[in-house]
Amino acid sequence: MLLYLRRSVFLPAKRMNVLSEPADAVDARSLGIFAESFALLQEEIAHERARAREADRQRREVIAAISHDIRNPVASIQAVAEFQALTVQAGEQQKAFVTIVEKTGQIQVMMNNLHTSALDELARLTVSPEAVGSMVVADALKKADFCGRIQPFVIPECLIMADTVRTQQVMDNLISNSYKYADTAIEVRAHFEEELLCVCVRDAGRSVKKEEEIFLAQKYFRGENAKQKEGSGMGLYLAAHFMKEMGGAMACHVDEGAWFEVRLWFLLAV
Repeated sequence: MLLYLRRSVFLPAKRMNVLSEPADAVDARSLGIFAESFALLQEEIAHERARAREADRQRREVIAAISHDIRNPVASIQAVAEFQALTVQAGEQQKAFVTIVEKTGQIQVMMNNLHTSALDELARLTVSPEAVGSMVVADALKKADFCGRIQPFVIPECLIMADTVRTQQVMDNLISNSYKYADTAIEVRAHFEEELLCVCVRDAGRSVKKEEEIFLAQKYFRGENAKQKEGSGMGLYLAAHFMKEMGGAMACHVDEGAWFEVRLWFLLAV
């Protein structure tokens, strides 16, 4: 029994220095342990709150990104349906196109509301670049140009680092902006700059001011020419973000009263 007590009680107590210290020292140590545990609990709660905020931010990012990207193809469908509704003869086809116009209008309103609700928390979007053929860029431009305003162009064949989905979103944003603000023919040129493929998209828009050039790709910024147009100031910001995350870059250039150009640099795949 003595051996058991020595091994199970006295030795552990001695190692903790509990029996050899005064009562007030034991109480102080207990208080210190409690305080330390409470501090750890507070730290863990703070971490949980941070993780919850991050999860909410990511959810808002997804909502804002999806709602913004859906609006461009919906606008394309709406434009084509409006044109067909005006050109086809009266009958069931015309009624069908009118219905499509109405429904796409409803979708646009809902997407705008959804996008606005999530816009304030938008910070970072996922981009996954990989080695793809440069024809991805050409295909994206052609798909975005549903009004056929891009003049014939050639993209040099090469391998670039790009995310196919994000590249399409970049082109959708650029071409839809050109439709909305310039409403002119669009010129596309491409050339190599060291280890980069540079693609220039230019229209004859004359309303962008030179002093606005450096602000056009900033979040929420809208130029003077955009005040009377519906928008959120996110199109060029998202395009620049996607290009940067793919290893490239984007820049806007203005010749006031003559043209507006967006230059895209894609990193060549080695």
